[in-house]
Amino acid sequence: MSENSVSVEGACLEDALLHRGPMLLLDSLISHHPERLSAAVHVSADSSFFLAPHGVPAWIAIEYMAQAIAALGGLNALGRGEPVPLGLLIGSQKFHSSCGYLPSGVELTVEVVENVAATYGLGAFEGRVFGEGVEISARLSVYVKPGGDLSLESLSA
Repeated sequence: MSENSVSVEGACLEDALLHRGPMLLLDSLISHHPERLSAAVHVSADSSFFLAPHGVPAWIAIEYMAQAIAALGGLNALGRGEPVPLGLLIGSQKFHSSCGYLPSGVELTVEVVENVAATYGLGAFEGRVFGEGVEISARLSVYVKPGGDLSLESLSA
């Protein structure tokens, strides 16, 4: 394990993410390395964005991947003794899904891998969400404001 990371053991999503309540979509951390992270999501009728009787729309997997990227950045920052940074999902490309909805009861693994390290606050990641009957992938672009201030005023500065 690198000096840039912290052990997943003992870490929880609330430590690594600023998301709370129904907008915290990931259920647990599986593994973490400085350039990659795996997390788990259990889809149920109680899941945010669940549309009965179908399930969660597959495009919500983009947010699962974005939160995994945020958790990766949060864990890496904590490992360096820094606060969890604020970030923005800029966009996604090459979204592919084997299904239209994520059905209730499916256990998903969310994996993200850094492609391009954040330079000037911009980074690129490959993401994948998979489980029984589900295979989703996308490329995501993110922005992290140095210093963590993402107010509208700071973004225009």
